[in-house]
Amino acid sequence: WSAGKDSSTVLALTLEVALEVKAQGIEPRIVVTTSDTGVESPEIAAHVRQEGRKLMRYAKAKGLNLSFHITKPSLMATWQIKVLTGRGLPDYAGQKADCSVDWKIKPMQKLRNQLFASFRKKGLPEPVTLVGTRFSESDKRALAMKGRGDNALEPVRNKDGEWTLTPICRWETDDVWSYIGEIASGERTSYTDFAETLRIYADAGGTSCAIVSDAILEGLNKSSKAGKCGSRTGCWCCLQAHDKSLRTMVENEPRYHYARGLVRFNDYLRAIRWDWSRRQYVGRTVSVRARAQRR
Repeated sequence: WSAGKDSSTVLALTLEVALEVKAQGIEPRIVVTTSDTGVESPEIAAHVRQEGRKLMRYAKAKGLNLSFHITKPSLMATWQIKVLTGRGLPDYAGQKADCSVDWKIKPMQKLRNQLFASFRKKGLPEPVTLVGTRFSESDKRALAMKGRGDNALEPVRNKDGEWTLTPICRWETDDVWSYIGEIASGERTSYTDFAETLRIYADAGGTSCAIVSDAILEGLNKSSKAGKCGSRTGCWCCLQAHDKSLRTMVENEPRYHYARGLVRFNDYLRAIRWDWSRRQYVGRTVSVRARAQRR
């Protein structure tokens, strides 16, 4: 769960079904996991925690067996320790980027291994992971999903041998926003009213409408080099792509002016990419022979 529109829709649907199953006398166990890379857009980082608190209050009120976990990368893998100490360079565009692996995938896999081991020890049924991917997001994603056999009705084994299910894989973007709209209007009830989600989407695209902004951001993602993660609201240190969401928020709304320094810092990192005087050579291998040949 990333607190974005797709994963939040899956979470809301999961809670709906969990309550229906609970009413039938079955006790469902729900585990919600998310990642904190340490360099997320500050609005997203705060949003995840705020919505997480709503989720826990809702689960308690409804008597649901739900736990919420936020993973973080190891200290040595963080951007701050890697770059600010001179151990490595920022992940500039065109270079190999291991950020998603080090900050999200590895910490999440470690947590999942711990959780799955505890489930087996307690003799619990094998868990099924629900994800919010959709075929209509992009041709590349659709191809990967078809290759895995993703569907909304039956779990499939992923490459790691774990069960996964994609409940909204056949939904279009309009379907997602319609579902969120039903909750926001009070037609449905859930752990959140999505007011803050709608606010962030609208402001990230620089419009007064979350749906219009999302369409703008989606178009930018498809037409430009969006980086490997393809995130709508990327990390403030990301140099793999030109994420304009935080910049747009800072430029258009005074409430986000606190983040102006992060935007300037991102510009600074881009500007010094080829400034060799700022490089840290301690701990690096320098070929004197190769340098002499270039001369």
